[in-house]
Amino acid sequence: AASGGLSAREYFPRTTRRGNPIPEEELEKIWNVFYKINTARTREQRSFGIGLSIAKQAALSHGGDVEVKNVPNGVEFGLYIKKCGSERI
Repeated sequence: AASGGLSAREYFPRTTRRGNPIPEEELEKIWNVFYKINTARTREQRSFGIGLSIAKQAALSHGGDVEVKNVPNGVEFGLYIKKCGSERI
């Protein structure tokens, strides 16, 4: 599911992945290049573990940020992108 919002200074789209939560000790590691939580599953899907790292670097390079948190029945990812001419809060 996708949601999001808009404030005076930034856009903040969010998306929720349904399924198992990410173990708490893994949440911040998922932004690392080539990091994979379940290597057996990602081998089958031919995943390289770089997509979230690219998203984080893109957000940071534009004065934004990213977040991830476990929610009931899934994981929510958030992206914060500042509007032109505004400073990140």
